[in-house]
Amino acid sequence: MPIPPSRALSARSSWLVLALLLAPWTAAPAAAQATRTWVSGVGDDANPCSRTAPCKTWAGAISKTANGGEINALDPAGYGAVTITKNIVIDGGGVHASILASSTTGVIVNGTNVRVVLRRLSINGASDAPSPGVTGVRFLQGAELHVEDCVIENFSQLGISAEGSGNLHVADTVIRNIGGAGIRVTPGGGTPRVTVEGSRLATVGIGLRVAGSLVALAHDTSVTDSSAAGFWAENGAELHLHDAVVAHSGVGVQASGGAVINTAGLTAVNNAGGAFLAEAGGVIVPFAGELITGNPAGGPSTCEIGGASSPVACLGGGDPVCPTPVCPTPECPAPVVQASLGNCKKCKTKGTKMVCTGCGIDLQ
Repeated sequence: MPIPPSRALSARSSWLVLALLLAPWTAAPAAAQATRTWVSGVGDDANPCSRTAPCKTWAGAISKTANGGEINALDPAGYGAVTITKNIVIDGGGVHASILASSTTGVIVNGTNVRVVLRRLSINGASDAPSPGVTGVRFLQGAELHVEDCVIENFSQLGISAEGSGNLHVADTVIRNIGGAGIRVTPGGGTPRVTVEGSRLATVGIGLRVAGSLVALAHDTSVTDSSAAGFWAENGAELHLHDAVVAHSGVGVQASGGAVINTAGLTAVNNAGGAFLAEAGGVIVPFAGELITGNPAGGPSTCEIGGASSPVACLGGGDPVCPTPVCPTPECPAPVVQASLGNCKKCKTKGTKMVCTGCGIDLQ
């Protein structure tokens, strides 16, 4: 039997009223996160962060970027501080993508097992501001952090601070004008690996400071104008320096608290407290190919070549750096050096050159 038109209309009206009542409780499908998103100085964080409708800040874009995705900058601008809790690449793209972090930390990485890449960024703490930035990059938790081709400057405390158990890799990066350490690694667990390559640290409290259970390598990296130590390992850390430079600093290379530092191809010039300082059970082992000059003689735990114009007393057996020095006379013209091939058996000056045989060291 056909339904009368009036009853059909009434049924449709009832369904319409029911749909309107349920609408507030019916969630719309979530917008899919993009694998690649974009930011621009003229963007808006309400946008979808596409190339044609970019966001304005890193923080705005990261919530719209899929885990494992990448955020790119379209133009020069300040994109704000950001906290990262997922796998992500943030790439400034060579357009002077900046983070101006006055009174705060520029980037915080804090996610379980995350892998993060920070590339081609300028992170500035505005040290002359009334409230300068505290730390450039703080790595609290994660599997890996890569800092590549960045400039981190003008922070009151630290340039990069790694405090968890994840591995830290810094490459082709400039860190300058930092009140404390340019890079400080104090792991909270595990045995993280630390690599610093092709980087420059200048005008810092300490250049690279590592402590605790870790293995670190600094290759083709320089520290200049450090008010304390250029490279400092402590509390059992293992640090390897290869083709590194430390100049115009307090102490060039310092080991303390049972730490071990191996150097190869090190250049240490004009460090006011000496090139090497081993204390409290720390050990420094210079290998062949060092250039160490213009550094004053250090205390009883310091060994260097060419560091003193006046006689320096020979070190006795048992010193952590020079355990059994061989002294041709009761006083040596320069501290005795232990090298990878053993203690120097004989050192003599030829013109302006000091040659030490039996240990593979030949310094200008």
